[in-house]
Amino acid sequence: MLFGHHHTDTFHIVKDANGTAVQTMLLAPAVTPWFSSLPGAGANNPAFRFITFNDSNWDMLDITTYYVDLAQLNHNASTQWKKEYSFSDSTGYNISLINAQSMAALLQRMKDNDTLFQLYIKYNSVMYDVKLVDGARKIAQLCSIEFIDLDQYYQCLKEGSVTPSPPPTSSPSAASPLASQFSAYVSIILSAAIVLVLFS
Repeated sequence: MLFGHHHTDTFHIVKDANGTAVQTMLLAPAVTPWFSSLPGAGANNPAFRFITFNDSNWDMLDITTYYVDLAQLNHNASTQWKKEYSFSDSTGYNISLINAQSMAALLQRMKDNDTLFQLYIKYNSVMYDVKLVDGARKIAQLCSIEFIDLDQYYQCLKEGSVTPSPPPTSSPSAASPLASQFSAYVSIILSAAIVLVLFS
């Protein structure tokens, strides 16, 4: 499933009742940069994607993301868009067929390989002000990718030795970083569901 835009470059795994990956949600970064004041939220460089697919069976073969460096653009209006990465590249994720199984395998590789996880973080903000993510924030990122169900998400945080915060009940500025991040993901999922209902 393709979604846009979420300002960050990420994905989510959809599992069946047995815990098997059956679908993946691919969230594209945005052309419009976002400088959020929400705790724990960052910003992104502008970006867009090209998707390569097999026109006989609709298999998704590759995704290539292009971006423009906002800091450079602010100093030089002629700054050009350039390739950030492709899923199939060795500098990307080394995936030649994008589906639920390959993305679930990517998630497992990110759990096992911190270098790969930090590469994901670099692409997550489209290389804008990249910072090392570890500890609670790393666990929150991995849990949000793996579990779109609220209860399972919080259980994942508990098992990762993270004290889960309840969903925000006050203003966004008072929300915890983990709750703010989760709320953003839930908003996208609900928005997509509403669109499907309205146009089905």
